Amino acid sequence: MTLSPKAYFLTVLCLFMAAMIIFWGGKLVIMHYLYDEERVVWQTKTKIINDYKSDYPDELVLGTSMALAINPPVIESLSGKRVMNLSAGSAQMAYHYYALKRILSQRKDIKKVYLTTARLNEDDICYTPGGSFGERMLRWFTTAQEAKEMETLIPGTIEMYKDTRFMGSKYFYRDINLLRDFHLRDYFKESAHHIMARTLRANKGYFLFGPYGTEVEDSVPYYSFENILTNEGFPFDTNTRWSIHGETNDIGRFYASKIVALLEAHGIDYEFFFGPIPQARATNEAPRLAMDGLEIMLSEFSKDKVNDKILVLPDAFFWDTYHVNTFGSKVFNEYFVDYIINDQDPEGTYETVDFAW
Repeated sequence: MTLSPKAYFLTVLCLFMAAMIIFWGGKLVIMHYLYDEERVVWQTKTKIINDYKSDYPDELVLGTSMALAINPPVIESLSGKRVMNLSAGSAQMAYHYYALKRILSQRKDIKKVYLTTARLNEDDICYTPGGSFGERMLRWFTTAQEAKEMETLIPGTIEMYKDTRFMGSKYFYRDINLLRDFHLRDYFKESAHHIMARTLRANKGYFLFGPYGTEVEDSVPYYSFENILTNEGFPFDTNTRWSIHGETNDIGRFYASKIVALLEAHGIDYEFFFGPIPQARATNEAPRLAMDGLEIMLSEFSKDKVNDKILVLPDAFFWDTYHVNTFGSKVFNEYFVDYIINDQDPEGTYETVDFAW
């Protein structure tokens, strides 16, 4: 049977629309139901922050993915202090501020906050739709009211916020590399999402990135994966990898000042600390490149509130150039208790380099 031109056109149109519905619907399913470590971390931390219960710890850790290695159960066993680790991958000072603001609207008894950030999370590239600000914070954490507040400081925030929620926008969908975290078998298990979320809650926010992460007792040193980590600078380039991002800007400084004002208004003590770096990066310009530009932001804090030592660990204690494995996490937590919580002198016990003010 020969279709008339009109019937042919309608048939093609219907098939095209059906294909688009299947395509967009499939992407929607992929975004929401495939296992994604970053999404689970951000969503779980956001839920904890939005409902910060009365029996939760009264001391907080707010940092980037490097600070996820701080293990509250271990901290409690070593020091007796109960802390909640609310760090998230690629989090900025803007996240720290709004997380604190939400928690303090629920709890008035917070005693101390430990803060950290990274130079590459406070630059101009991060504050774009495809940067960590749009890709993570606006997607999984920010409210509509907070987006309006940030618009004056970060033009385009409202548009970015809407784009992450509008199916027609390319920023609605998160690009997930199925081979990225070596968990291919888990990507099609929705249960993996809930297992990780429960584990995060049980560990009060502790989590290790890596090919094995927290699944096994010992993470493999990152140089064992040289055949995989082939992009520029891996594993031991000391000059380029820290400085591949854009210029630092004043947004981090603005939110640092708001954090200080918020904490002082509530009479809450705080300390700023740095995450560890590999031994291979403790030479040449690595410490400066890692923190370049942060001294402007840190000037908003009282000098005595900044622990300006940077822990140096063997390369085998990292699974990549930024994140410690289980070996590194063990030492990092001991260092955190000794030097950050108990304010002991790290000299003679730990290798450190000084932050260059």
